[in-house]
Amino acid sequence: FNFIRKASFTATVDEMTFVSPVYKSEQIYVEAFVSGAGTSSVEVFTKLIATNLKTFEKRLAAYAFLTYVVQDRNNPEFTMPTLVPESEEEITICEGYAKRREINLEKRKQGKKIKDVIQLTPIWEQR
Repeated sequence: FNFIRKASFTATVDEMTFVSPVYKSEQIYVEAFVSGAGTSSVEVFTKLIATNLKTFEKRLAAYAFLTYVVQDRNNPEFTMPTLVPESEEEITICEGYAKRREINLEKRKQGKKIKDVIQLTPIWEQR
């Protein structure tokens, strides 16, 4: 990331919303920006834009929120940069970060409970 200038890894795909299909006659491009930052994690808003190759009409195909975690987060010299949204789109999306983070922390708790009870031995081998 240019924002944190440190190695990071994908922690979660928090939400993926499909808005409209992409057809063979279209191309897609991906655009992303940081939409929130904690002390050691960064939320990234990513949008997929479909473009009709004949008419050049563009439309939103999908968007997602992903969370990345800084690998060197325990280094006492590391501090998260300040996020400064600029466009109306960035400002609006960044405003929802605190609520999305709260929801994601609760999902992680639930996910840990599920992970702790998942059986690794297939059902047919348990009989």
